[in-house]
Amino acid sequence: SKSVFGHRYRYMPPKNVVQMLTGLVDDYGIKDITFYDDEFTIDQERATYLCDAIIDSGLDITFTCESRVDSLSLPLLALLKDAGCRLIYFGIESGNQSILNSLNKHINLQQVRDTVAMTQLAGIQAAGYFMFGAPGETKETIKQTIDFSRSLHLDHAQFSICSPMPGSKLFDIYTRTHEVKNWNEFQYLSKANKVMFTTDELPADYLEKVTEEANAFYYEAVK
Repeated sequence: SKSVFGHRYRYMPPKNVVQMLTGLVDDYGIKDITFYDDEFTIDQERATYLCDAIIDSGLDITFTCESRVDSLSLPLLALLKDAGCRLIYFGIESGNQSILNSLNKHINLQQVRDTVAMTQLAGIQAAGYFMFGAPGETKETIKQTIDFSRSLHLDHAQFSICSPMPGSKLFDIYTRTHEVKNWNEFQYLSKANKVMFTTDELPADYLEKVTEEANAFYYEAVK
């Protein structure tokens, strides 16, 4: 939470990461790793050092990570592939540029297309996170997001409902025009999660239905 911890981050030296990975492999027989950094490649130089360290260690692992569409290059993708990366998740969020702008994503739809294609060209699966209900969202922009997601030919996709967290700028935007509900009902990782913010055009039952349908259609399509 940036509102709690600020905007700086502390990272572990690549040699320490490899040490931990080696322990997981040797002690527990782990074969696949998830790096849960919000942006694994935010520092491309460090990502390069880490991939080189994994390769030099001879570790026989695969891994997944999360990145932004504006923080990758073909050389780095090739190195990620050599180090064992099998899938990268991208926070794409919307297929409408105005919605992306309202979220301060600082990316555009063509960047998304190019990076997804580049990732798959490097032999790495590409996955996308999308959400419905951001500021300015309408039924039409939701349809645009669904259509855009399908046009990308992603290997995986996940659709969810926008849930502005207390302390975030997005929360401040919503609470100017929305009543704050009981946050004891909010369960971030639960399928039974409550829709915390709605509009007349996007009531809770509609957001829940369209999110469920988007996920169901996608996973049925990629079987």
